[in-house]
Amino acid sequence: MGPAGDGARAVSVGGVPVSDGSLLPWQARAVRGIAGKRVRTAAISTARSNGKTLLTGWLAARHLLQGPDGAECFVVASSLAQGKVGYRYLVEHLRSLGIDPGNRKLWRWRDTNTEALIRHLKSGRSVRVLGSDPKRMHGRKFGLAILDEPAQWPPGQRDAMLAAVETGADKVPGARIVAVGTRPETGTGHWFETWLGGGADYTQLHGAREGDPPFQVRTIRRANPSFDHLPVLREGLLSQRDKARKFPDVLASYRTYHLNAGTPDTGKHVLLSVTDWRRCECARLPERLGPVVWGVDPGGADAFSAIVAYWPRTGAVEGLQTVGGIPDLADRQRRDHAGRSYSAMVEEGSLVVQHVRRVPDMAVFVSRALGLFGLPAVVVTDRFRRPEVADALDGAGIRPGGTVLKTRRMRWSEAADDIRRARALILERKVKALPRVSWRKAIGESRVVVDDSGNERLAVAAEAGRRRRSRTDLASALVLALGEGDRAGPSLTRPPTRRVFIVG
Repeated sequence: MGPAGDGARAVSVGGVPVSDGSLLPWQARAVRGIAGKRVRTAAISTARSNGKTLLTGWLAARHLLQGPDGAECFVVASSLAQGKVGYRYLVEHLRSLGIDPGNRKLWRWRDTNTEALIRHLKSGRSVRVLGSDPKRMHGRKFGLAILDEPAQWPPGQRDAMLAAVETGADKVPGARIVAVGTRPETGTGHWFETWLGGGADYTQLHGAREGDPPFQVRTIRRANPSFDHLPVLREGLLSQRDKARKFPDVLASYRTYHLNAGTPDTGKHVLLSVTDWRRCECARLPERLGPVVWGVDPGGADAFSAIVAYWPRTGAVEGLQTVGGIPDLADRQRRDHAGRSYSAMVEEGSLVVQHVRRVPDMAVFVSRALGLFGLPAVVVTDRFRRPEVADALDGAGIRPGGTVLKTRRMRWSEAADDIRRARALILERKVKALPRVSWRKAIGESRVVVDDSGNERLAVAAEAGRRRRSRTDLASALVLALGEGDRAGPSLTRPPTRRVFIVG
């Protein structure tokens, strides 16, 4: 077994030390896959804290104990300091086998601020840690290269470093290159993404798939193969999940590092992704049981007006928009660069055009919604639009007393709470909606503005780089309806009569 015989307690079974039984199942599977006869390149990816660095140290130790005489192993990381984390796992593994790397008669061992190297003097096998600087790799040859967290390598060096590593591998028959790390952001053209997509000879990817509910335990397990084996990891993941539910600024990093979903680790100030919304779509809505909450966002001559009806008991959501017919719909589509989306909304029944008006009649619109959705228990709107909405309710014959008209400040104090509640309901798939162009367009174009404390509110007009031609009114009404429905919850029990009572 080579150097393991120099005082080591471990023995070899089929070329693998008996102590390798301490590997977790997914790590053992990775080791078997990497050892395949036709495997020259391998890509292994899991979420953070599952034992990737431990696997890196173990692979280096196996090379040091069982590799060909004179062969070198390189651990390449974004920096020397990062690479030395796995190097120290290697040293601890050797010590667990009864090997003392400090024995100068048998080993050369360096662990300084500028160097990390361990070499068995008799066999010539060694492990060396390098930062991702391609200049330091040229001319070197090796039996094994372990590429640690390649998604974290500097963008200007990652491709050149890979090319240098591949050149070194060509110099030694049977040399292998193993990339181990979290998944890079999809769509960036990173070579590690290509390897994980089938470009490597052996691939093992543990990560959430597109459309997986982010907060369900089965999704967490898919990205974290150590979930059922490491209680500390399990506890930490569930804690991070609960934080991501409550705080939107945590959600992006939760998806990146704990679900290994290939998403950026910083939010892009979106309300939701269209993918998140599409998980809530269904071919048939649940029954409209219990009281209904309306979110109302009045528009003007340019914007759409929107009403969203939400039934908290079943999670059913329906939306309706209206717009004036002057200018006509074709002109609006050309002006807004909207293609045929407005026409598609009319065809699917989610947009009502009031042909003879420049500004739509809100009372007529409310009457139309009343016929479709039934009498609301609560109507909620922006505080500054309360008089307009109250007049529309009066015009539709909904009188004060039964239906409650509530208002919300669309600024930081109350908007952040509404957004948090609405986002959580959607991400947990407690909302159900029919597939509609109007929903996808509104969700896809909605952005949020974030203050210094991390509070959010919906962006309007040109805020946060917004374009005035974007149509997000339906999303605004949705946030209002879901926020109010989630707050009120079981208190929405008594069916309303045709009366309105104005609060605040």
